Amino acid sequence: YMEADSEALVWSKQTFIAFGMNPFSDRAPRNKKELRQLVHEEDRTKLLELYQKVLTGETETYETELRQYQKNDGTYRWFLTKAQSIKSEEGNIIGISGITLDIHERKLAEEKLRQTNDELSKANSELDRFVYSVSHDLRAPISSLLGLIQLSRMTDKVEEVKQYMSLQEKSIQRLDNFIKDILDYSRNARLEFTPEPISFKEILENCFEQHS
Repeated sequence: YMEADSEALVWSKQTFIAFGMNPFSDRAPRNKKELRQLVHEEDRTKLLELYQKVLTGETETYETELRQYQKNDGTYRWFLTKAQSIKSEEGNIIGISGITLDIHERKLAEEKLRQTNDELSKANSELDRFVYSVSHDLRAPISSLLGLIQLSRMTDKVEEVKQYMSLQEKSIQRLDNFIKDILDYSRNARLEFTPEPISFKEILENCFEQHS
């Protein structure tokens, strides 16, 4: 409870406990300024704005989630704070009465769920990119094979047919190697990452050969 004029605070025993304080030996904050120091710095402005709205009559109640300092261990815990104005018989605001509820475990569960959802979204995006890349690289050798088959049908020369068959074999080998790479990628994703040098020359030669 806080008086409107003096801003003097009156705490219940449970409120002391909510701030990790001893109701028999610790002193409650004397005013709004001292109470502000027991709230996480990122939540202080929000709390004071809500107080002001109630004291000026802009709103009669408020409800907010904030982190309260725990004197017993120096940490912060999440609490749901609800408050409403108290009026005199004449309708004047004489104070604010409020309660605070411990929601720390719920907030931790919500944060864990949010992180899980973020990880799932990231995994789905990676899967989409992987499927797109794999489908493209799978179709390239197949398209090459179809083209070579079509060329083979257009000639009666044995040497040309042999040449086309040799190119088809290379396309099939590339496809087989790519499938093996996919299997390796699946296994390696569960292993520790180890960088290894690659041959850009070999990669470029394979690209030129594929499109020749």
